[in-house]
Amino acid sequence: MSTSFVHHVRAVLERYADRRHYTFVREIATGVAEERTSFGELDEQARQVACGLAARLPVGSRVLLVYAGGTEFLAAFLGGLYAGMIPVPAPLPRDRRSMERVSRIMLDADVRLVLTAEQSAPQVVELLAENGCFDALDCLATDTAPLGDAAGWRAPDGLGPDSVAFLQYTSGSTSEPRGVVVTHGNLLANEAELAAAVGMDDAMVLVSWLPHFHDMGLMGGLLAPVFVGGDCVLMTPTHFLKRPVHWLQAMSRHRATTTFAPNFAYDLCLRRVTDEQLRELDLRALRACVNGAEPVRAQTVADFTRRVAAAGLRPDAVKPGFGLAEATLVCTMTPPGRAAVTLEVDREALGRHEIVPVAPGAGTALVGSGVPVDQVVRIVDPQTREVLDDCVVGEIWVAGASIAHGYWNRSEQTRETFHAYTSGGEGPFLRTGDLGFQRDGELYVTGRRKDVIIVNGRNIYPQDVEQVAESVHPALRGRIGAAFGVGAAPEHVVIVQEVSVPQLRGLPAQELAAQVRQAIVETFDVSFPGVVLVASGVPRTTSGKVRRRAGRDMFLAQEFAVLHQELAPQLRVLLPEPATADAPAR
Repeated sequence: MSTSFVHHVRAVLERYADRRHYTFVREIATGVAEERTSFGELDEQARQVACGLAARLPVGSRVLLVYAGGTEFLAAFLGGLYAGMIPVPAPLPRDRRSMERVSRIMLDADVRLVLTAEQSAPQVVELLAENGCFDALDCLATDTAPLGDAAGWRAPDGLGPDSVAFLQYTSGSTSEPRGVVVTHGNLLANEAELAAAVGMDDAMVLVSWLPHFHDMGLMGGLLAPVFVGGDCVLMTPTHFLKRPVHWLQAMSRHRATTTFAPNFAYDLCLRRVTDEQLRELDLRALRACVNGAEPVRAQTVADFTRRVAAAGLRPDAVKPGFGLAEATLVCTMTPPGRAAVTLEVDREALGRHEIVPVAPGAGTALVGSGVPVDQVVRIVDPQTREVLDDCVVGEIWVAGASIAHGYWNRSEQTRETFHAYTSGGEGPFLRTGDLGFQRDGELYVTGRRKDVIIVNGRNIYPQDVEQVAESVHPALRGRIGAAFGVGAAPEHVVIVQEVSVPQLRGLPAQELAAQVRQAIVETFDVSFPGVVLVASGVPRTTSGKVRRRAGRDMFLAQEFAVLHQELAPQLRVLLPEPATADAPAR
C-alpha cells in the first residue's frame, strides 16, 4: 500500500496519463462546450504548482484555494499535496456573508498564501483588501503562467500516512465552521472504502456538479477518479441548478457509471426534467447514484427510481449513504447490486426513540443508509454512553482508519468529539452528533441530535415537520423550510417555510399558513405550532443544508421578511416588541 496519497495518485496519473481525462462541461449560448484535461496534463500542472509553492513556503504551510470550479482547483489541490503544504479549500466569495465566512476560515487556519484562477482573482483581491489582517498575503493565479518548473519537482521528505493532507472546513449547519484535519492515511483509507462501497474501478465514468469545497464533492466528485483511474465529467453547481437536465444529459452522453448528489438534487430533477427529455436519455450504464450529505427522503428515492426508469435507470441504482467530513467522507453505503431499503415506523414510538414497524403509509418512512464498509458503527446512549440494541435510537458513533485526527487548533472539541469511549471502555469513537439505529446491519439515520424538538417528552424530528409542510400545497413543494423548537420545555414547534408566490394562484397567504398549521397539528399532535411564510431567506450552508439554528435565531430576532405568520400568544411573548409587520405578498 502507498505511504501517502501523493505516492498513490502519482502512480495512477502516470499509468493512465493519456487514457483518462477530466472533462469540464461549460454552458454556452448554443448548448454546452467540453474541455478535456488528461491525467498526464493534470500531473504536470500539479507539479508546476508544487514547485512554485515549495519555492515560497515551508512544508506544512496552509494554502487557501479559492476557485469557481473545474480542473484548475484540482491541479492546485494536488499541487499543494505534492509540495507537502496543507490545502484549505474554500468557496469563492459572492456576497458579504460568504466573504465573512472565508475570512474566518483564513484566520482560523493561519493561511500563508492564496491560490485562485485569473477570472476569480478580482473577487479574492477584494476579500483580502477588505480585511486588514490579510494585507501581507500574496494571491496567485495558477492558470496564467506556470508557478514553477514541473521537471524540478521532488516529493518532500517524510511524507507518510500521518502527515496532514488538507483541512476540510465543515459547512456549519449547526455551528461555526471548523477545520477537520484529514491525513494522507485518512484519504487513502476512505477512498478505498468508497471504491469498495460504490463499486468503482478504472472502468468508472463519474459525473459530478458538487462543490469542490464540500466533502462529498471533493472526495467523491474529484479525488475518486484519480484514486481508481477512472474518467470524470465536471460541471459547476450553478450550471446544475440552472439546468438540472444537463447533469442527466452528461451522464447519458458519457455513459456514466457513477454520480454523487444530495437528496434535493434528485428532487430538483423530478420537478424540472420533463418526460420528453427523459425519453431522450440512455442511463443504462449508471450503476450508482449516491444519495447523501443531507437527510434522504423515501419518496424521493422511490419517485426518482420509478420515473427515470424510462431512461434505463436500474432499480438498484440509487444508493443512500451516510458520512461526514469528520470521517473524511463515507461511513456506510448501500452495497452494489442491492436496492435502497425503506422501513415504515410508528411516529409516536419514534418520538420515544423506539422503533415499531408499521404497514406502508401508516407511519414515518425511513430510508436505510446502507451498511458499514470498513468502519465500526455503534449506536450509543449519549448520556450514559451505553451501547444500545438494534431498533433503539441513539447517537451514531464511528471508528476506523478514515476518522480524521481532529479539529484544527481546537483541542477541547477534538477530545470531546473524536475521543469518545463507551461505558464498557470501547473506543476511541467519533461522536457524529447524528441520531439513528441499526436493524439487521442496516443503519437508519433519524436526525441531528441538536435539532430534535422535544414536546411533552416526545422527540419530533424537524425534517418530518418540514416534509409535512411541503406536502400541503404546490406553492411549497421543492421549497426550503426550517423547523425548530423555541421556548423552555415543552418547546413550541415553529416552521419558517419558503413559498413560491406565483404558485399561490390567488390563495391568501393567511389561508395557506392555516393549512400548514393544521397539517402539523394533525400529524404530530402538538398545540399552537408557529408557521412563518417567507418568499426566500431560509438560511443554508454553502452545500445547501438547512441551518435550523440560524433560522431559529432569525425568527426570534424577527429578521425574516414575512409574507404571513400564524403565531399563538405563547410564541409572540418570546419575540421582540414591536414585532415585524407582515410584508405584502407579491
